[in-house]
Amino acid sequence: MRFASDEYWACAVRHFTTNLHHQVGTCKMGPADDPEAVVDPRLRVYGVSNLRVVDASIMPVIPTGHTNAIIFMIGEKAADMIKQDWFNSKRRRSYGRGR
Repeated sequence: MRFASDEYWACAVRHFTTNLHHQVGTCKMGPADDPEAVVDPRLRVYGVSNLRVVDASIMPVIPTGHTNAIIFMIGEKAADMIKQDWFNSKRRRSYGRGR
């Protein structure tokens, strides 16, 4: 096999790849009808109230790049969703009091 040939790189990719210990996908995000999905698109765990998963484990597919920036964005989006849910729950409670 010639160095740097297509055959060489195909072999290298099969044998020398790693995710650098950035595991993902253990709590897959997906629709309710997906039997492998653990969390909904708002990161809430199916079947458990008041619990969200906010880390790399929600990614159903391992990204090709480093996961650091992706995880920061998952956290930022989760913070926005939590604030939105909290605000909406406070608004519903205040409407129930005749305001």
